[in-house]
Amino acid sequence: MTRVWVWLIALAWLPLGAIAVSAESRLISFETVLQHCNAPCAMPEDYESKAALTREAARRILPKLLEAAGVAPEKAETALTFGGYLLRTNPSLLMEVEAGAEEAARLAAMTGYVFRQESVLVWRLKGDEACTGAVRISFPDVTLTSALAQRFFETAASRHAGLGGGYTAFGNEMIFLNLSGEEGAYSGLDDAAFAAALGEAAKGFTPAAKAERQDCAEAALISNDWQEEREGDAYLRLIADEGLAGELAELQTEHAASAAAGD
Repeated sequence: MTRVWVWLIALAWLPLGAIAVSAESRLISFETVLQHCNAPCAMPEDYESKAALTREAARRILPKLLEAAGVAPEKAETALTFGGYLLRTNPSLLMEVEAGAEEAARLAAMTGYVFRQESVLVWRLKGDEACTGAVRISFPDVTLTSALAQRFFETAASRHAGLGGGYTAFGNEMIFLNLSGEEGAYSGLDDAAFAAALGEAAKGFTPAAKAERQDCAEAALISNDWQEEREGDAYLRLIADEGLAGELAELQTEHAASAAAGD
């Protein structure tokens, strides 16, 4: 889903599907396995090891990040989930925060900086500030797993390469967002064609899959090109607080050390 988710006080750690998104909240989807390292580092390759690292990051690092950001305990709920990027499914964290678009984007920049991610997705269905085409894929007869999601992801990409960019899991659904950049949709498809291609992928898929077009979602990728801005400058510009940036840099170092040690 990247380019193209014990608070020291109290952190709600919820099973996937327990988050009920309110009209005032947004979702932030992000991975914690480092995508870019300042020094040589070996990250796990298998799914279970990545999931273990993600759980540890949620337990050790995320509470400190939220505390530094001044996010009250009751304003954030987090679930362990999974998502896809470039035909690969990985564990991720899904965090619901009661925040406006600007505040949520800033918090996303903080997570992207600390966990050294290429990008972090801020989104919600039925958006009112912007409109991004979205399709929900549900599985009426079975529970969605990372393996099932990966298989559907591959099936979708076989229908059109543009569908292999990414998805996020929410409850028992896969959410495909037709994200756009300065040059148009990353998928190369307009919203109608995007939905139609996913509908074709769902037909005949086993177990039964249902595609439902969501006309309007609010979604944005908060990104940093680590090859060009090696210190996370794009994130830091959005954070815009030198004192906070210093605290986050310490968390970044702590997370990298913990991940490299396999803690």
